[in-house]
Amino acid sequence: MIVTNRIDGPGVSQTAQAGRTQGNSAPSGARADAAPTAVRGADQANFTRDGLQMQQLAEQVSAAGSIDYDKVSAVKQALANGSYRINPEAIADSLVGLEKGLSR
Repeated sequence: MIVTNRIDGPGVSQTAQAGRTQGNSAPSGARADAAPTAVRGADQANFTRDGLQMQQLAEQVSAAGSIDYDKVSAVKQALANGSYRINPEAIADSLVGLEKGLSR
């Protein structure tokens, strides 16, 4: 996936604008405020396979939408009354698995 955007406007520094426009002047007779038909030297972002996978997962999570409020309430109550059991070995195993996945 390649994303291209033209960056200009009040948030762009004069230095950045000057650097972008040097050597790229408009042809004589061209209006300065006219919308360009093509952007030369546009910024690009190339996403890695992992980045694309993260984007897909984020879309899936946002599409899932619903929250199990009964489960949330039960966990809150268990935490409040001290009956919620924490398994440190399971947490450690999950962290190790996550770390292995990140180091690929």
